Amino acid sequence: MRDFTMSVCLLFAGAVVTDRRFCVRLVGGHENDDQKQNLLRPVKDNLGLRTPGVYKIPCECGKCYIGQTGRTIMERCKKHQSCMRLYYPDKSAVAQHSLETGHKIDFSATSILDKTSGYWDLVIKEAIEIQLDGNNFNRDGVYS
Repeated sequence: MRDFTMSVCLLFAGAVVTDRRFCVRLVGGHENDDQKQNLLRPVKDNLGLRTPGVYKIPCECGKCYIGQTGRTIMERCKKHQSCMRLYYPDKSAVAQHSLETGHKIDFSATSILDKTSGYWDLVIKEAIEIQLDGNNFNRDGVYS
């Protein structure tokens, strides 16, 4: 078994970080390239709900809520849950639907319809998705 040393520079905000403080040095006795590659995460991680965009939250009744956020979708879902818990139906259409009907909202089945972060992109794509999905409980005339 032969020891190897490999330096890896991290990508940060679209640029390569060359500052030594941000470089990772891997030292070990791995014999093949597959073992070395397993030590590093893929370049494009699956961020799941930790991204901004247009999202869909289903309800047990078969209807859904379509929303958009410039923050992470996970943060926005937590805000909807908080509004339900604190009984603020005026601050969230999801909370309003759940509190008025007694239905259970399935936050675990939240899906991403489009990943985008520009304000107008979010607003327009959300409005399109609301119009395409006629079975939703979004508030009429309000696309936020």
